[in-house]
Amino acid sequence: MKDPTKQLQEAYFTLLNGSVVVNGTGIPVFKWDQTGDTTRVTISGLVMDDESTHDTFMCYAYQTIVIQAELSYGDEREVAADICDEVVQLVVRDSTADLMTMTSFQMVDAFLDSNELMEDNQDSTIFTKELIFKHLIAEK
Repeated sequence: MKDPTKQLQEAYFTLLNGSVVVNGTGIPVFKWDQTGDTTRVTISGLVMDDESTHDTFMCYAYQTIVIQAELSYGDEREVAADICDEVVQLVVRDSTADLMTMTSFQMVDAFLDSNELMEDNQDSTIFTKELIFKHLIAEK
């Protein structure tokens, strides 16, 4: 049994980096938390729930994606919602053939598990949302 964490997070970065565009502006994507108030997408924590049988390794992986929008882009709530829409459309596809690819794992299913407000600053200059995607993946 292999650990899918690195491959899944790399697949997210490959999928999202350069592909999240809102109002004609490319939104930067990061593999780890960053400091500062800039608008960005961050590939955050990953939690796994083992669903293996005696002959097949399968697990549910819950990948957190953090969306941060800064006021300089306009209405930060609307911008954050637009970024979330872009990310969800990229990650969740209609067919398994279109899902993210990994070398040692097959993604069987992908869907949005939750979407919630993480932080709304008092001065209303930063708006942060958290998306959690649930994936069923199997070892090849």
